[in-house]
Amino acid sequence: MAMMVWITVKVKDGNLDKVIELADEPHGNAFTASQKGCERLERSISHENPNHILLTELWSSKEEWDVYFAMAKTVRDENGWNARFLPLLEEDGVQITFSEMDKSL
Repeated sequence: MAMMVWITVKVKDGNLDKVIELADEPHGNAFTASQKGCERLERSISHENPNHILLTELWSSKEEWDVYFAMAKTVRDENGWNARFLPLLEEDGVQITFSEMDKSL
């Protein structure tokens, strides 16, 4: 079943532009969007808190997201992307919520 993934990224004050620059690099959002099973990825900034980035992803299944997530961590650790990205976030900087999507509606 299709899966919506809602990701809130909490950025430390003064680092939003740096985080967006990293997200725009080839190993950021484009890397995620190019993976098998990723049908859509949208990024927005919260109106309530401009240091919160909201990622909305549509995946063909939770299993494909799990495969992607494990692989992405390895790739981003090896190429140094995570080492540049993660220090720019709050301590609880990434919150992920999953919901099944009924595409028949």
